[in-house]
Amino acid sequence: MAHLKVRTTNNSTCLANIYLKYKRGFPILTSNENKFLSIFSNSQPYSTDGKYPLTREKLKCYKIQLTKTISYRLNIGWITPTVLTPVMTFLKIVGLSQSRDRRYTMQSRVYIEPHRIDGDTLEVSACFESGRTPGRVQRLWWRLPAALREAVTPWADPFAIAFLFPMMEDGSDVLIEGRVSPSLLENLETYMAIWQAWEPGLYKQVLIRATEEIEAPPPAVPGETIMPFSCGIDSSYTALRHHRQLVGRRNRRIGAAIVMNGFDIWLDQQNAAGMYEGVLKRAQAILGSLSIPCIPMSSNYHELPTVWAHGFGTHLISGLRLLGARFDAALFPNDEPYAMPITAWGSTPLSNPLLSSRHFAVIDDGAESSRIDKIKLIGSWPEAMQNLRVCYENPGNHANCCRCEKCIRSILSFRLAGVVLPPAFERDVTNRQIRRIRLSRELNLDLWNELLRTAEQQGHIRESWVRAMRSTKRRFHRRFRLDSLKRPFIPLRNSIRKLFRGSPLSRSDLAAAAFAQEHGNAKFKE
Repeated sequence: MAHLKVRTTNNSTCLANIYLKYKRGFPILTSNENKFLSIFSNSQPYSTDGKYPLTREKLKCYKIQLTKTISYRLNIGWITPTVLTPVMTFLKIVGLSQSRDRRYTMQSRVYIEPHRIDGDTLEVSACFESGRTPGRVQRLWWRLPAALREAVTPWADPFAIAFLFPMMEDGSDVLIEGRVSPSLLENLETYMAIWQAWEPGLYKQVLIRATEEIEAPPPAVPGETIMPFSCGIDSSYTALRHHRQLVGRRNRRIGAAIVMNGFDIWLDQQNAAGMYEGVLKRAQAILGSLSIPCIPMSSNYHELPTVWAHGFGTHLISGLRLLGARFDAALFPNDEPYAMPITAWGSTPLSNPLLSSRHFAVIDDGAESSRIDKIKLIGSWPEAMQNLRVCYENPGNHANCCRCEKCIRSILSFRLAGVVLPPAFERDVTNRQIRRIRLSRELNLDLWNELLRTAEQQGHIRESWVRAMRSTKRRFHRRFRLDSLKRPFIPLRNSIRKLFRGSPLSRSDLAAAAFAQEHGNAKFKE
């Protein structure tokens, strides 16, 4: 690579000329201007009939290459700070569409595609076009029985919720091409403010507008409620206590339950179709005993570049709101009780109700009950005990693995609740398995602490399995303290990795990212 032997004034002049042409609509560059950019970007100048078009794609390529080489050249003295200044100015100018400053940000948009019917399947889809990265389009679809096409709302409220996290990550103002309820938009502003406070480096509150801001009308027959169902403890508890009318004035009539394919069973994972078929049969067996119909629904939400632990609530609720022409409320089974501190999690009693609108309520249900209280209620429900499913870490199988953290925690919860181990779990856990559990999140630790407090209250403090639980908790704290000691050195480590590998990721993460990109696997995004 030849050294850049151009005077600073010529650099500034050349950059100014390129910028003026950039502002006037990407005209043709001169050969000197094209050569100037090519030298800085480590790319070869090209010509088409002696013309050098300045395209948006070419600017993007230059920007990427410049970012990779500028710091290296600055360190070895090929570029002095004086020469670097106009170059960085040009980079900033080219990157205006990716700035978080709204004055320079292009508007994103969400547009709804026409519904498609293929046999007995209805596909409802929409696209999110980024204003920060022109040309980047994320498509989201739901597939459900075509017999429910009259229940699908013509409003764009479900899409405003479904694309919420991509909008906040993008950071640019959004125009939704369709009708959206103003009450929902008002609630979404609070929802975004909460997530910006929880994750300020990842999400930003954006301005969402719609071509028509009109309240969605209530359904013709009010009072029907829909809920998601995963065959787990939380959703089984919600379905049973409302069926038995144990909620007092808050009791709701459940008209149907959605079993979502693409939620905890991703469409591209091993034996996804067989796993979902098995889960659907379990759900039909459980809910059939309560005369609650199941609605099979599929979605490719996991393909969106979002953090699953943050966006799974919007995923489910947007699918529920899709049927807003028939139902006026959604019961969302709670997995974070009031007694636990609220964390940055996709479903909380604080955030879930903010996805409501005037004529469609999202009700966070069961937060006043602990997991053990829920097990005591559903423990006498034979269909639930036979078909309960809490595990999502069993590759290619919808059965409970009885060895992951969630399976073991659920088995211990049944033990503390005084309920016989359900047939849905093939075997009990050993003390060795308890000790080998690795708690990965503070939410897991809070749930673990709840089990330990209950065990101590019941007088099991000297039991060997309780001592094994305390050992698991101590190991988590040791690892947490070790990570806190490592944290100040992480920027240095990432800089070294980026210098030698071109990325701050570890070798295993790079391999996983390459595999995900090659096979379209979305698991790495989590």
